Amino acid sequence: MAFQERSAFYVAVESVFKGWTALQLAVANGFGGVHSQEKALWMIEAVEQWFSENSDIYADELEEFLADVMNTEFDTVTEDGSLSEIAQKICGFYQLYKTGRNEEIFNKIQTCPQASIAQSLISKDDNEDDQLEAESIDEDVPMETNDTCTNPSQNGQQQQPAPSEDDEWTTVPSRRNRKK
Repeated sequence: MAFQERSAFYVAVESVFKGWTALQLAVANGFGGVHSQEKALWMIEAVEQWFSENSDIYADELEEFLADVMNTEFDTVTEDGSLSEIAQKICGFYQLYKTGRNEEIFNKIQTCPQASIAQSLISKDDNEDDQLEAESIDEDVPMETNDTCTNPSQNGQQQQPAPSEDDEWTTVPSRRNRKK
C-alpha cells in the first residue's frame, strides 16, 4: 500500500491503533522483537484487507483476531478491556466507510485520543539504576548448601564452565546424563 492512496478506513484504523495504549506500549518496548513497528503497520493492513474481503465482520470476531495477534506477534495478553473498545471503534468506522461517509470518518479521527505512554516507558536513567542495583546483588555471597549434596566434579565428571553474566539463561544438564 506504499504507493497507493490510503482509504479513509485505513486512516481510521491507523488512528485507532495509534490511540491504543496496549499496542503502543508493546511496540515502544519491542515486545514484537526488532520488527515491532513493522508488525503494527501490518496489523493495520491486515484489518483493512479482512474487512474489504468480508463485509459482515462482527466486533467480537475482530476482538478475537486482535487478541490473537497481540498474543502471537507481541507476546502480550491484553486484559484491560481495550480489545472490545478497539474492535467496536473499528467496526463503527467500517460502517461509516461502507456507506461513503468519509467526511464523518475524518471528523471522528480528529477526536480520537492518542496513546500516552511516556510515563509507562523505562527511562535510560531507571534502567541504569536497575543495572547498578542488580550488580550490587550479584556480588559473591556464600550460598547455603545441604551437606548431603555432592559436587559433580567429585564424581569424576567434568564441571561445566560457569555462565557469564551476559547470558540470558542457564542450561541445566539432565539428570539422565549423569553417571551413577
